[in-house]
Amino acid sequence: MTMLTKAIAEDIVNRTMRILTHNINVMDQDGVIIGSGEKDRLGHFHAAALQVIRENKRIDIDHVKSKQLPGTKPGINLPIVFEKKIVGVVGITGRPEDISQFGELVKMGAELTLEQAALTHQLQWEERLREELVFEVINDRTNDLLIERAARMGIDLRTPRIAVLLHFMSDENERELAKIKQDSLTYLKNYCDTNDLVASVQTTKIVILKQFSESQSIESLYKRIEALLKQLTFRSNGQWQASIGNPFSELEDAKRSYQYAREALAVGTILYPENTIYVYDDLYLSILLHANRLPADFSKHYHSLVMEDQSGDLQTTLETYIDSQGELSRVAERLFIHRNTLSYRLEKIKRITGKDPRNIHDLLNLYIEQIAYKLQS
Repeated sequence: MTMLTKAIAEDIVNRTMRILTHNINVMDQDGVIIGSGEKDRLGHFHAAALQVIRENKRIDIDHVKSKQLPGTKPGINLPIVFEKKIVGVVGITGRPEDISQFGELVKMGAELTLEQAALTHQLQWEERLREELVFEVINDRTNDLLIERAARMGIDLRTPRIAVLLHFMSDENERELAKIKQDSLTYLKNYCDTNDLVASVQTTKIVILKQFSESQSIESLYKRIEALLKQLTFRSNGQWQASIGNPFSELEDAKRSYQYAREALAVGTILYPENTIYVYDDLYLSILLHANRLPADFSKHYHSLVMEDQSGDLQTTLETYIDSQGELSRVAERLFIHRNTLSYRLEKIKRITGKDPRNIHDLLNLYIEQIAYKLQS
């Protein structure tokens, strides 16, 4: 049973007195005034309220009776009923004959306010339970009891899913960041599918364990997240990024998918800061290099290129050459240079590094060293 708290009592008083010009009192089960338009009466005992609770009926107090009952004034007092039990009393101050017609309406308003508060509390409690489920799952602390508890909430933890990590970047202060995160969480819970699990994992990060079947593709998920990021960016003063882990069908693999999403975000923001979405599978090699402690001279060939290439033209040429899969005409077109100029640059890269970009094995070496250099820098 939801208790009639001071906060709810004050809410009842404020809502009612915006409509009614008479003072409103709300008393708890002990007959103590916990909400009132007359602040000096707060905390005082109201004898008529206790009588209402005992007799479960409306009690009218006239001028004469008010002198006989401690803490009372002329008015009418009615029981507040929640889940078929009396949880308190609402009173209207004034001559009973003047305010009698308002009694049932005020009682109904008080009970509706209490029901609304109870529903809000229940929804908040369910959201906290859902977030706890996410933490247990991504930390691989699952068992049959957790699966049963989730099932009672209408959640099938054995549904195939994929971890999506959202990251918010802003210069706002901590208080404003907390507000943005809460607003974003509320939006996401309405945006996501019913069986998706959403939780805040850090001040600026939110994880979604998204339902993901074998018939779906990473490409379709990518497009949906792309649209989601636009909405989140529009709703907040900052920039959003996302990373995607690997799909999982076994619950014990959820932690790995979440970890992959974290690694993709960490590495992706270093290598491709201009991007907004990072996919683990696309960054597998880079993540592998990032996870291992490499020798200081691991990128010595690419490092020599950086040292010689003050303008950055050769580094850009190599990067474009790799992105264009070695198609010379496409590389030249993207760089707005003549093919002869491109050939000259590739030859110069070979001379400086000792690795020929036109040779697949040498190109692979340069590509790996390029990634490692950026990660080490």
